[in-house]
Amino acid sequence: LEVPCGALGVHQGTMALGAMLADAAVLLFGVWLLFYRIMLQSSLKPVAEVLTTIISGASLALLAPFMPWPPPPFSVLTLAVVGALLSSCTPFCGSLFSAILLALTLGVGCAGFIWQLGACRLSETIEVPGLHGILVTLTSMIFVIVFVCTPGIAGPASLKVVLAPCLGALLFTVGLAGVARESADDRNFGLTPTELLSEETCDPGSLANMEALAAWLLVSVCGIILQLVLIRMERQAEPEERGSLVAHLLPQAQDTDLEGKASIPRPDEMGGNDRYAKLRNAIFAAADADLSHLSESERKIVEICRKDEFERDRLLWGGGLQ
Repeated sequence: LEVPCGALGVHQGTMALGAMLADAAVLLFGVWLLFYRIMLQSSLKPVAEVLTTIISGASLALLAPFMPWPPPPFSVLTLAVVGALLSSCTPFCGSLFSAILLALTLGVGCAGFIWQLGACRLSETIEVPGLHGILVTLTSMIFVIVFVCTPGIAGPASLKVVLAPCLGALLFTVGLAGVARESADDRNFGLTPTELLSEETCDPGSLANMEALAAWLLVSVCGIILQLVLIRMERQAEPEERGSLVAHLLPQAQDTDLEGKASIPRPDEMGGNDRYAKLRNAIFAAADADLSHLSESERKIVEICRKDEFERDRLLWGGGLQ
């Protein structure tokens, strides 16, 4: 059966476009995992948190080359949707699934590098059926055990500082290689997702393998540094914000509200009730100050608040013992 040349060309063009769209999706997932924390510091934080959870699961799309059907980009879309559902639609285990999927995908990517950089030679000397699959399975299991199940390593810190930037760097570099290759016909830069996870290709000393590994490591280091800097900035900002709020509750706080701006009145400004101000002044007064003007119950409140910082904060914020 002969296939018309025109139809064959259209089919090849469609497959090339599908592969490029799949690589572009992987590239975008990587960009988000590298820079999502910048968005968390903006007014779009709620939206950024939801997108980060979804994309953490959607990173499973890197495994699309293992799927014989459907062809790309539908294989990428299928795995992305499955991963996103696992990480975002499980209210009690969503963060756990996100960590598992990030560790699993990063482990598979690392197994791909191990195979392309020399492990593939073992298949020529050791006759073990499915050696590539065994390597990928063991490596991904080790990553899940280390980053999800190991006390002292597993947790939000490793998730933010190691898993997210390293996987983001992997998705970014292989996705970029795929997009650049399809658009410029450059066959010598980096590894595409399909080449990274391929069992057939084996050329440990190739320039493309070295470039892919170097690019991934470089972007990973930059991503980790960026995460550490942003996390430190967030921690420095938190005490300042909390201190400015608490300062308005202290007895010596001055009224510095700007004219024309709406403000929430303090309890002693609501008129007719100065009990809050009286208790507040007594709490911050000297230990030997005269409290005879307070009732017995108010003196007990002051005593408790002086000893217990938690109860004092509850009172000052308008709740608790008041």
